Formats: sequence, C-alpha cells, structure tokens
Amino acid sequence: MRLVSTGVLGLDILLGGGMVAGSTALIIGPVDVLKVYIAQQYLIEGLKANECCLYVTSLDVKEKVKEQFKYRFGFDVEPLMDNGLFELVEMELPDNSRVDMHKFENRFESLRSIITKVGESNKCRIVINNLLHFFYLTDDSSKIVENLTWLDSFRQRSGSDSVLLYVMDSGGTSIMYEEVVKSLCDYVFELAKSDSVIGKLKILKAPTQHSVEWHELFFSGQVINLAVVM
Repeated sequence: MRLVSTGVLGLDILLGGGMVAGSTALIIGPVDVLKVYIAQQYLIEGLKANECCLYVTSLDVKEKVKEQFKYRFGFDVEPLMDNGLFELVEMELPDNSRVDMHKFENRFESLRSIITKVGESNKCRIVINNLLHFFYLTDDSSKIVENLTWLDSFRQRSGSDSVLLYVMDSGGTSIMYEEVVKSLCDYVFELAKSDSVIGKLKILKAPTQHSVEWHELFFSGQVINLAVVM
C-alpha cells in the first residue's frame, strides 16, 4: 500500500505515514485559515519528487498562483509548467451569480477531461480549489453532487493512483451538501482559527485509526507543520 505525503510532517505522523494512494481528501474550514497554503504545500511535496501535479483554481488567475508558490515557498513552478510536470488550470466560475446548466456542464466536462488525462499518471496529485464555487453555478446543488459522484466513481473504475484533494470554504452551502461532500472523501481535515496560534487542524475522517483532537498549526521556516503530542 503506497502512502502519499500530505506535505505536513505532523499530519503524516498522525496518519501513519500519509494518505493512501488513490484516495480523495477534503480540507474544509472558514476563510483565512491556511487551507490553500496547505494544499499548495501538498503539491510542492509532489513536485519536488518529480510527480505529475494538477492544480485547478477558481479563486486566482494563473499569474497570481505562480507568484504565491514563489513568495510562499521560494518555488518557481514556471519551468515545471513548461516541461509538463505541473499543470495549472484556471476555472472561470461565477462568484455571486448563477449560470444556466448548459454552460455549467460544458465547464465541468472540460474539468473531467483534464482530470482524466492527468489522473492516468501513476504518480499524480490533484488539487481543486475552491469546491464551494461549484455550488455557485446553479440553484440545483444536487447537480454538483451528481458530478462529484461521477468523478469519484470514475477514479475508482480507472484504478487511479492519484490523491485528489478538495479545498472548500465551510458555511457557504447547506450543511446537508457539506456532509455529502465529506461522505465522498476518504479523508476530511477541518481547519479552524485560534487566538493563540496560526490555526488548528482536526482529522474528522480517515480510513485508519486516528487522533480526534485539535492540533496546533505552526510555521517551520516557510512550511506549515502540525504539533503532535506523542
């Protein structure tokens, strides 16, 4: 059983070495709790190991994402984009407006094709940020769930060895749909704000025995780590 590092040393320790290859994970929490930072750190871990990575973002334009990687981690992704190791896709999703389902289906079909192509790689990390914005596409949130379910089934049928990581702001859609998204994931990591530290993390769901306590996040140089009390 191959394990894929989360990029956060303390979290890997709590998970017994990382996440199982082929699994799906979710980072969820309010805005401004370093969810995206941890997701990008997860990708950096893979890129340093020459793993093929895909980053789909609905929040930032490509140039801003490249600047984030360089400013936060001192990591230039431009050469890796040129040689095809790193693919950065900007999803133009509406923020506060609704669009018709025809346009939505076209955009999701495009996302499916990208994930299908990159997911065939033996070693591949995929991040989709921010999943909440998918729910802004239509008044019928069940359509979003149907497509996420399709994606989960496709990955299982194809025997994908990649780890798909969703980033999602909490509180932007109904609790029911948040719970549905969690049910589609093998791992669920909840982040929360803290008055004394930069934030805290709790493992809500994992396929193996795990801690159910909150753990403090802290910076170790440019990377985020997790305090683990053994």
